[in-house]
Amino acid sequence: MDSHTTYADLAVVGAGPKGIATALRAAMLTECDRPSLRVVLVDKHGVGANWTAAGGWTDGKHRLGTPPEKDVGFPYATPDRDVDKKLLAYSWNAHLADIGALGQWIDRGRIAPTHNQWQRYLAWVADRAGLTVIQAEVIKVSTAGTCWELKATGEHRIVADALMITGPGPGDTDLPDSSGRVFGVRDFWTRLVHGDQLRGSIMVVGGGETAGSIVNQLLDMDVERIDLIAPGAAVFSRGEGYFENSLYTDAGQWQELPAAQRRDLIERTDRGVVSQRVQQRMASDMRVFHHSGRVRNCTPGNGDSVRAHMVTGTLEANIVIDARGGNPLWFLDLFEPSARDVIELVTGWPVCVESIENAIDRGLGLGGSTPRLVLPQLSAMAQGPGFPNLSCLGTLADMVIGGVLDHKAGKLAPGDERLIQTSKPPNLFSVRQGCPN
Repeated sequence: MDSHTTYADLAVVGAGPKGIATALRAAMLTECDRPSLRVVLVDKHGVGANWTAAGGWTDGKHRLGTPPEKDVGFPYATPDRDVDKKLLAYSWNAHLADIGALGQWIDRGRIAPTHNQWQRYLAWVADRAGLTVIQAEVIKVSTAGTCWELKATGEHRIVADALMITGPGPGDTDLPDSSGRVFGVRDFWTRLVHGDQLRGSIMVVGGGETAGSIVNQLLDMDVERIDLIAPGAAVFSRGEGYFENSLYTDAGQWQELPAAQRRDLIERTDRGVVSQRVQQRMASDMRVFHHSGRVRNCTPGNGDSVRAHMVTGTLEANIVIDARGGNPLWFLDLFEPSARDVIELVTGWPVCVESIENAIDRGLGLGGSTPRLVLPQLSAMAQGPGFPNLSCLGTLADMVIGGVLDHKAGKLAPGDERLIQTSKPPNLFSVRQGCPN
């Protein structure tokens, strides 16, 4: 056997909160003698990289937008109470108690941790639970019989029954540009970490949290003007009241809502919105201006400037930052034809975001896919708005593992959204018996 081949029941691309939560629950299921999975996480930069400068989506110094108590086990309300109790030992509060900071954090008003602090929490969980994390970049995904085969840098090969894709993908720009003055999210944060200081007029394209965090950072810099270009009629803040939050924590009634209402709530509370704190700061700074529209392309402007073209006209700035967020189908660039066939057999061709969203089952996977493909980032419309973000990681992990167990047991037929509930564990399946070497 190749020394670089790793076998798993579930391989996860990305070692962020979703992957950590899923691997942790699998470990706790094993400790409780329940049916479980061998979960392997693969990430180019290691645990929680996208919450640090290394991932290209932040400088690590910004504050977490979600309460940290919504940690890897939250809301601790699955049918298996014994497992939930074990997960409490890996909570945010348990982490702070372990490093001697719980009392100080409470006394200071439970201030939101920085992204770097959140990454350290995730790393603490992974280390304490002994989770399997391969630090390598996945460069190719294909199928091998009824299994997935992942090729990663360092000559790593991972063979698994099921595959889960997490994370936003690379933070690069795909905005058509001939000026050389358009930065992607990764470009912006990398330059900032290296000490570059932007000046003059800056244009930020995008209306969501990614754009909001960049504008928030620019407000601390010596820039003359910030033009925010977004599709909405105004800069909207995230709904943060009880009724909105409860739908993110518990999506039990979600599927009873009409599709139009579901999409409207997602747009109003998650996509294309910024935190209330960032919105207030933008509104109070006279350098910030909002323009409703979509940028089609950028061309050289007058002198050291770039011109952004919209349907409604053009705007000029010294620099344009494309902060529209990641491509939700970024992972298709990794998929070989055999892997793409798995999706197309379910959704038809061509593959698009909507066709995948409509096919997501109760286990947050592509219903009827073989081998099983789990896509929590695209599960909001079908299963609930909290699954693509940090709102209910404990529930997410329970549903993902249940869906994979059902699929392995042959109980998850195409279109079937049932999840098994088992009180006594069978012998754990060895993936070596089902996958080719």
